[in-house]
Amino acid sequence: MSKNVVVTIGHHTCEKAANHAYLKEKAPFKSVYDEAQNKLPFLGSGYYFWDNNIEQAITWGEVHYFGKYNIVEIDLELSGEYFLDLVGSREDMNFFNSLVSLLKSIRTDTNNYSISQYIECFRQINKRHGYKGCFESRIIRAVDCCAAGQNKMKFNKTQLNSMPLNPRLIICFFDKMTYLCTP
Repeated sequence: MSKNVVVTIGHHTCEKAANHAYLKEKAPFKSVYDEAQNKLPFLGSGYYFWDNNIEQAITWGEVHYFGKYNIVEIDLELSGEYFLDLVGSREDMNFFNSLVSLLKSIRTDTNNYSISQYIECFRQINKRHGYKGCFESRIIRAVDCCAAGQNKMKFNKTQLNSMPLNPRLIICFFDKMTYLCTP
């Protein structure tokens, strides 16, 4: 996986807790993937953080928790063999794309899967069959290119190409122990 080391601040938005001691002890809270319930987190089941973006954490709380939310801020270091960086590592992007292509070639019912469906499928394959090395990621960082408020700026005035100056970067830890072990 990624050779990148990313040191950042994670912002976890959650439903408002009356007791800050409870929040401090229990946060972050898991977002569960469940197609039947139409619960489809960006990167599958896991513990989510916005990558150093308090504005996005606030927006998420206003929209998804109707203004009744807390934001937990935590220093994070993302690194190691279980970190899949789909933002800053071309190698990791190529790895993920190769897994998607392989699965599509084996199972045609996966051709229209979303990213979260692929990730959940890879995790289930790994868990069910114990394929060491198939998909051992425990932390993923990704970018949402379609989010509003990205403050896109053109590279020059004659081209349509642009770059988002406020991208919505998402960090997901698949299990709490990985999160707790992060310095």
